[in-house]
Amino acid sequence: MMRKRSRPALLAAIASASVLLAGCTTTSGNGGSGGGDGAATDTIRTTIDIPSGFDPTQALSLPDFVLGHVSYDTLVRRDESGVIGGLATEWETTPNSATFTLRDDAVCADGTEITPTIVKDSLDYYVGSSASGTATVFGPGNTITVTADDSAGTVTVDLSGPWPDLLNGLTIGSTGIICPAGLADPEALAAGEATGAESGPYVLESAEAGVRYTYTLRDDYAAWPEWSGIEGTPAKTIEFVVSPDSSATANLVLSGQLDIAKIQAESMSRFDGMDDHEITVNRFSDFYVIFNQRESSPFTDPALRKAVAQVLDREAFENITSSGTGEISGNMVAADTQCAVDNTANLIPLDPEAAAGVLDGVTIRIVGPQIMGPAGAGNEYAQEVLRAAGA
Repeated sequence: MMRKRSRPALLAAIASASVLLAGCTTTSGNGGSGGGDGAATDTIRTTIDIPSGFDPTQALSLPDFVLGHVSYDTLVRRDESGVIGGLATEWETTPNSATFTLRDDAVCADGTEITPTIVKDSLDYYVGSSASGTATVFGPGNTITVTADDSAGTVTVDLSGPWPDLLNGLTIGSTGIICPAGLADPEALAAGEATGAESGPYVLESAEAGVRYTYTLRDDYAAWPEWSGIEGTPAKTIEFVVSPDSSATANLVLSGQLDIAKIQAESMSRFDGMDDHEITVNRFSDFYVIFNQRESSPFTDPALRKAVAQVLDREAFENITSSGTGEISGNMVAADTQCAVDNTANLIPLDPEAAAGVLDGVTIRIVGPQIMGPAGAGNEYAQEVLRAAGA
């Protein structure tokens, strides 16, 4: 949560505002002039990248997951304390299954009671949708069977094989429960036009594709999770504005036209010394090197792969791409992921001199995202150190 402020708050770095997932507001002023101390606002204006659609099961990128959580409740949620109840109040797990007891006050946006059968139908839709994330939720290769007991108020997910991350997987926004109105018309669901499809707190009021998405709070919503350490009042309206340019986004914050914004690391210095703005670094993406080891690639040779690792300085790369706001990891997962271990002892140490003899004259083609720092600075760094080694 963002703390109380009398002027717009700011979320910095490479992530969207988790405050929206919590369904709580700050007490920032609206309208550009700040508003009085402690004056509650019923609208949050924030930024988002362009979503690919509004069917939560088809979420592909961060904006899809953010909007999915805004409109569709999951069985369980996560906060700083771990897994907490969402649509479920209790659960029991085994290596191959999980049984959830549903809360009895949850209703869809059209007033339909959310029963175990509705949850089962939605999860079956997700499993059958060929969504890319189902293996993350249910385990690779597992057969999934969902059963509902309306009289007992329970839903059970059975897997053909063990999967320790099932409970965590069901906190992911793509598993959000879609009500019958959405399942009846998948095309309207994807377009955000399936009236009554939502199980969560907000409904899509209007959408200007690629420009602005406005969500309004349901008057009948009462299924808020019991979050740890979160205070506030749910915003009646959330306006998601597409602002892809970091400098322009910072301008909108400074002029009071946005309450919470995603900016890139290079814009953070513009807020130095401003006590009336709050900056939170929130990391969600990562950078890593993958070698093409197909038969025609030079990287079938392990010595070449080692040599590349010997010239890439992780600390220098982080400073170039994230201006010191990133986190250098020895894992392919976040450090606070359950069972993550520190693998830095297994990393290949820097040794440009040894690499030069191996890389001399080798032709390398690099494919990398342009988000790696200003003007693709991360890509440029990788090219320059490889050239310096003779590649």
